[in-house]
Amino acid sequence: MEGGGVKETRELKENIFLDLDENGKLLGIEILDASKILNKELLVKAEVV
Repeated sequence: MEGGGVKETRELKENIFLDLDENGKLLGIEILDASKILNKELLVKAEVV
């Protein structure tokens, strides 16, 4: 993921959102209630910003 200005946020599925720039390039992913969706191994490796 890269930094920059978020132009749009799209809901991929319930509780998962994609932040896009003005060109539609992915800037970030937000996962609400990640501990309920992802397994523990993935959570340990995830970068939280």
